[in-house]
Amino acid sequence: MSADPPRLYWIHGLLVESEIPLEARRIDSDAGGGEASGSITERVLHYRLTVGEPRDCPPSPPPGRILAEVRDDGFESWTTESRSDPGLRTLRYARICDVTLDRGQRTITVHRSPEADPALIPIFLEGAVLAHALAAEDLLALHASAVEVGGQALAIVGQSGAGKSTLAALLCSEGAHLVADDALRVDATESGPVCFPGSGGLRLRAAASGLGDEIEGAAIELTPDGRTKVIPGRAMGGPLKLGAALVPEPSRDATRLEVRRLAPMDALQQLLRYPRLVSWQAPEPIGRLFQLTARVAAVLPVYRATVPWGPPFPPNLAEELLASVGLTREVA
Repeated sequence: MSADPPRLYWIHGLLVESEIPLEARRIDSDAGGGEASGSITERVLHYRLTVGEPRDCPPSPPPGRILAEVRDDGFESWTTESRSDPGLRTLRYARICDVTLDRGQRTITVHRSPEADPALIPIFLEGAVLAHALAAEDLLALHASAVEVGGQALAIVGQSGAGKSTLAALLCSEGAHLVADDALRVDATESGPVCFPGSGGLRLRAAASGLGDEIEGAAIELTPDGRTKVIPGRAMGGPLKLGAALVPEPSRDATRLEVRRLAPMDALQQLLRYPRLVSWQAPEPIGRLFQLTARVAAVLPVYRATVPWGPPFPPNLAEELLASVGLTREVA
């Protein structure tokens, strides 16, 4: 994996100067870039993302204090903290890459495993790696996709395979605009919850890949992990008001949409189930995650929905879904 000339991206509310191409809004040559950076109201965080030397990434934790560990169906990853410098972390994705995250210098250095497909690296960077950068800055990232409708965002929250990207694609095919896929930064502010544009591409499983053809102006390509990547033609700019969060329950047996708003405690429990980063072992990030999620749950309407599942989806499902969470779709 060779380094490209650095480009400046706006993703998750971060300005990322990256030697690795990302599927996010470029603001170095984009005429709308000034809008993206100028709309930030509080903290502007600038990270440099560079390519380091290749290295072996064995299925064992790197040196340091273990903060998090994931072992799931052959996929293994660890997050460790330097014992001499708490601001220095190593993220290891076994047999894929090691990533050094230096919060003090605000640098992210990627060391690809010689056996890994280079095209996999941006998938990890846009989601898990930058979610770690957010966590290091005491910011919250949910495991969510999000779309913009009528000037507000709808977050679709859930675990992998819960239909987040599929529902986002369905809504985009009906006129919504993609905000993020897989990872969504959410801040609780005095004026209400806001979210930030993330990855600009939807990664759809095979059963839902046809939805990409229904999104006007979208580019479509295959990904190394066997999914279909759909890149809508419009990139979102600055932070958006987050109008609602939806936790979908796909059902092949349901014949109609059923949506109910959750009480505040139930909303907190649901959001705590779906952070972008899981399997923390150290008490500090666990406590901080609870605090950040509680602040968001206190001000964000959260809904659960039983969704008649497709494709094909029932006619008018997108309109009914948006109406049920209090959002209005603007049709181009």
